[in-house]
Amino acid sequence: MDNKIIEDKSLLKIVPLPVKILAVINYIIAVGVWISGIWAIFAGNILSRVMGQFFPPITTIGTAVFVVIGFIVILIGFVYFFVARGLWSGKNWTRILVIIISILGILVSIGSILNGNYDNFIILVINLIIGYYFIFNKSVKEAFIKINS
Repeated sequence: MDNKIIEDKSLLKIVPLPVKILAVINYIIAVGVWISGIWAIFAGNILSRVMGQFFPPITTIGTAVFVVIGFIVILIGFVYFFVARGLWSGKNWTRILVIIISILGILVSIGSILNGNYDNFIILVINLIIGYYFIFNKSVKEAFIKINS
């Protein structure tokens, strides 16, 4: 057995605790989104049938719309799951994705604040902190460096 890999601690990725916490949050969000997608499929079906008693074409159209929306939501849950998994294991593509999402969140929050929705100030601060942390923190950069073996 080759012990060289085991002995060389520099090959091990040590992902910082805040990144692990963000990964756990993404896992939790993934489960919540999956539950929402499943709920949309079943509740939409029931709602469409009830509304269809008053206007029959709604039954078919409404059911189809809710099923499609439910599956899209479930797919979004898988995106959260894979991002969480990538953050947990220190995959660089997730670091880049988190930076892009943070920048987009900053822009959307600024636009929303300029339109009078001051509640988005909290979201703006959160996106600024996450973006700054993933862009400038040395330990995060080192944790997400791709190791060529």
